[in-house]
Parts: sequence; structure tokens; C-alpha cells
Amino acid sequence: MNKLFLILVICLIISCFAGCGVNKSNALIEKTKVSMEETQEEKVITREQAVDMLNTVPKEKLSLPVPLKEYKIVFDDSYTQINRKNFYGINAFVQLEGGTENMGVFFVATDGSAMYKINSSNGEYVALTN
Repeated sequence: MNKLFLILVICLIISCFAGCGVNKSNALIEKTKVSMEETQEEKVITREQAVDMLNTVPKEKLSLPVPLKEYKIVFDDSYTQINRKNFYGINAFVQLEGGTENMGVFFVATDGSAMYKINSSNGEYVALTN
């Protein structure tokens, strides 16, 4: 009985921490989505300005074969929180014969203070600077 209780407690603790993580850039990544309609945070930049910010980052830093402006941009329906700030989720799609392929996932803070990309090989968030 004690073993079962201990296993249950360990599973509960692990599940509590599964929603958050810290990566190599020491960014607290909260995997929760925040509705754009429900947030009280005042947006300082628009979605278009967020894309403009990403366009200042060289394609090599974005891990893209061609500049970002060559891709179809699709925004997430909700914010992603990183370091307790709201971020636009930005996806870069390329058109292929059989459909589309997501070439990169990026995040730009709604206040314009930070940018991240997801490393496709390990899923980590990588801070971007231009």
C-alpha cells in the first residue's frame, strides 16, 4: 500500500511540472495557451510588426533555406506564454506538390521584447537576435 501511494505521489509531482520547462536559454516555457480575447495585456506590436521583426533576422539564424518573406505565414489562434509574457506563435509554411510543409515555428513577444524559434531536432526554444 505504501509503495502504491509513493508511486501515486511521484506521478502527481511529475505531472505538475510537465506543463513548464526551462531550456538552455533559461527561458521558462509555459506550455499553456492564452486566449487572445481573454488577455488583459495591452499589445504594443501588431502581428504584422511581429513578422517584420522576424524578417530582420538572417535566414541562417531562423534555420530557413530562403528568407522568411518567401513563406506563407500562419499565426496561432492563441498566445504562448514564455517567461510569463504573451507571444505570437508564427508558422512558416512552404507550398509543395503534395501540400504544405511547416518549415519553422517562431515566437515574438507581443511587446516586441523577445523572439524565439523552436529547434526542430530537439524541440527546445532558442532565443533569436538580429
